[in-house]
Amino acid sequence: MKSLILWTVSTTLIFLFYFPSAGQEIIKNNLSDSINSKYTETKPMISVDGKTLYFARQNAPDNVNGILDDQDIYVSIYGDRGWEKAFNAGFPLNNEGSNGVVSISPTGESLFLLNAYNSENSKEGVSISHSVNGEWSSPEVVPIDDFHNHSEYIDYFFSSNGQELLIAVERDDCFGDQDLYVSKKGADGIWKTPINLGDQINTKYPEFSPFLAVDNKTLFFASMGHENYGSADIFYTRRLDSTWTNWSKPQNLGPDVNTKEFEAYYTIPANGSIGYYVSSNGGRDGSRDIFSITIPYQFRPDPVVLLKGEFLADQEDDDSLDYHVNFLTTNASESEVNIEYEATHFNAILPSGGSYFFYVNKSGHISESHYIDLTDQKEYLEETADIHTTPIREGARTTSHNIQFLKNTAEFFPASYFELVRLLEVFKRYDSLQLELVGHAHDFDDSLKNFTLSKERLAKIKEFYVDEGFHPDQFVLTPKGSSELSNDDYKKHVNAQFDINSRIEFKINNLKWVSESSSPMLSNSGLNNTKNILEVRVRKAQQDQYKIVFGFDEDQVSANQEVLTKLRDRLSGRNIGTIELIGYTCNIGDSAYNQYLAKKRAINVKKWLLKEGCNDRDIKIIAKGESNPIADNGDPEQRKLNRRVEVIFNQYSSTQSVTEY
Repeated sequence: MKSLILWTVSTTLIFLFYFPSAGQEIIKNNLSDSINSKYTETKPMISVDGKTLYFARQNAPDNVNGILDDQDIYVSIYGDRGWEKAFNAGFPLNNEGSNGVVSISPTGESLFLLNAYNSENSKEGVSISHSVNGEWSSPEVVPIDDFHNHSEYIDYFFSSNGQELLIAVERDDCFGDQDLYVSKKGADGIWKTPINLGDQINTKYPEFSPFLAVDNKTLFFASMGHENYGSADIFYTRRLDSTWTNWSKPQNLGPDVNTKEFEAYYTIPANGSIGYYVSSNGGRDGSRDIFSITIPYQFRPDPVVLLKGEFLADQEDDDSLDYHVNFLTTNASESEVNIEYEATHFNAILPSGGSYFFYVNKSGHISESHYIDLTDQKEYLEETADIHTTPIREGARTTSHNIQFLKNTAEFFPASYFELVRLLEVFKRYDSLQLELVGHAHDFDDSLKNFTLSKERLAKIKEFYVDEGFHPDQFVLTPKGSSELSNDDYKKHVNAQFDINSRIEFKINNLKWVSESSSPMLSNSGLNNTKNILEVRVRKAQQDQYKIVFGFDEDQVSANQEVLTKLRDRLSGRNIGTIELIGYTCNIGDSAYNQYLAKKRAINVKKWLLKEGCNDRDIKIIAKGESNPIADNGDPEQRKLNRRVEVIFNQYSSTQSVTEY
């Protein structure tokens, strides 16, 4: 174990202490008598919102088994006057064993608990209890593959997204005493064999009391092996990739937290501003107490948004158990959104650094959508976003504020494809749907210009869905220009670049619409006769194909000079015919975003072709997203080939009869 002398505090910490405007003044407090007693208090665990504190008290008269009881769980609520008097959590959370809360779910409705309550074979393990009608359920053991421990001590912590379990345990492959491990949740609900976090974190001395912040990257833990001030100190590190074995060098939280005595069991709420931990330095009657400390920005996790919302539906619709909120991230990176449901509302934790488009999936319904931009979010934030759902029935109406267009044009704003694709998936389930599209535009001061613009924009939306296989007559267009202002309070959850008054309303005119000339969705009509089969064969026989590939999350065609040269030669040659542009992506990122990206790639190829003299009406755009891979998506080199637009020249014209060939 390496020791730190107090005068070797880092220049950064000294700077933060004497210049709080650069970070925050560090204030350390021994919590009041409402929390601490002459008995040992340990294992504090704060709720995400910072309003409920669970902790364990050892060998106290109020424990279930009195002073002979190793430790019981106690609870305190933060009120107008600070922390209220803590009380014993009682049965079933406490029994005659050693009890403690190791994690709290984001909603506070589930507790992860130390030890296996109902196991006859072993008391060692971790259990979970749920709040049901205000009462805690009987704790149930959480199954972990290949679980074993050679130490008399053990700690656990569940990540806020519910997918990782951190364990402080001594296993066969540890570096000495207790090491920190991670177990990942399998599809079957069983936690997989723990993986050692590696020698950047673990030493030959004990590492224990892990706490992973809600950003799912920032890890606090106690160590007796890293450079410290005497006994156990609290350290900080950040996860650098998805392997869970690559971490930044652990940093000691410094002498404002750590002393020559024992410090451990650090816990922080989602806002990251105040930390709670256990110390034996300055405890009542020489015991260990729980302390709080304001956290300088250096040691704060990445900011997140705690999002809460209710599910709002018509009063006659009382089925509230099958809601599912879909979150799509506009930066195509892995989304680490953690969401929990209750009967009528949801809680979600959104990492900063990206923007989020979200809506409800509910059988037989269509919902409004929301958009939150956290690209430049630097502070913790609590937001509310209620989501209204409408049953799909004749006469039903819903408004979309997230189908938007570039200023003064009928060209889609790029993020609009999230909404277009989302609604497409709903409409496909009802292929006999006829919709009235009501358009509102407020781009100009001139009302006539706004009317014309809303008409053009509705035509663009119709074109999008017709390209996806719907019959043109399934859409009735009603442009209204700037004649009606928006009367809802929606601005908070609309893209900041969007106009609240420029919106599209969808009204269901008919659920059983049938065209006089063809089946409702052209794409569903099938190729059921000989003529259609021959058309396909002739078309394929007279196709020229080119593939333009793209970099990850890129949509520009400039890097494909060799293919573009071949295309120019083809365009200057024989009869061009019609051109299909089929856009694809690899499988990294959200599928809806990939659908949008595939279309954007195809659109940019179309723009290039138009500059080369092609006719707009001869070009058809098809977006297929992740489908039809031509290479292995599991191979980083191979999957590059899947990021492509296929340019297909069809000499066959759909206006000609097959018999002409």
